Amino acid sequence: MTRDVVPPAPRGRLASAVGSMDMGTTIRDHIKRRVRVIAAVAIGGWLLVPLSASFGVDPHAFPLPMFLGFAIFAGAILGLTFFVRCPKCTTRFGQVASQIAFHFGSTRGRVNFCPYCGTSLDEPYDPPRKVL
Repeated sequence: MTRDVVPPAPRGRLASAVGSMDMGTTIRDHIKRRVRVIAAVAIGGWLLVPLSASFGVDPHAFPLPMFLGFAIFAGAILGLTFFVRCPKCTTRFGQVASQIAFHFGSTRGRVNFCPYCGTSLDEPYDPPRKVL
């Protein structure tokens, strides 16, 4: 009868890297990814409004694609406002999120810290653990 030997679990810095799917990402990268996905959905909804109006055949028919595009756009903007949060203090970033994700040019005006808890956005992102 043989026993299988289980190696010890990693400890310290390696332990957090092994448990994380996003190895090497920072809080800024995490926020940028979320904001850019939401912005892509918002632009898609915004483009659906004029495209559905230009391809509409019957002017008296109910413009469902136009309302759907507006609803997608509005939902994405509300999602940007309410669902992009600081992973440390879980406070909503609101309008600051777009400034973090779409800052071009010099470092002047660049957001480097959470405006609410002071956490550096260049710290490694540690995703929350799910408790079973």
